Amino acid sequence: ADRGSLFPCPECGQACPAHDYKELTWRHLNFFQHHCFLHARTPRTRCPEHGIKRIHVPWARKGSDFTLLFEQAAMTLMREMPVLAAARFMEVTDKRLWRMLEYYVQQNLTQWDLSAVRKLALDE
Repeated sequence: ADRGSLFPCPECGQACPAHDYKELTWRHLNFFQHHCFLHARTPRTRCPEHGIKRIHVPWARKGSDFTLLFEQAAMTLMREMPVLAAARFMEVTDKRLWRMLEYYVQQNLTQWDLSAVRKLALDE
């Protein structure tokens, strides 16, 4: 970014100056048999109202070390096979995929309105 560039505050969207930059890395889908990583100098903005905040990048979920496309592929695999098998295929640890799965399950559960549910049945 050029000196003096302005970036939107992640909280309010106000154009703010950069406070500093940090090199961040995200794992992307493999390129043929090679691991692919995205690297970007990501600014933190200095908002007069919200203070110093890191901007969000469009290719990754906030706080994730993976791109959205990587997460989409991993979630698709986990729907069809055990997490450990998906982790081996994606060449990451199963612990990282379990965390990803837990995040998306929790996100989905918060969007459900279960107030009308009176009975619940489970089957193996």
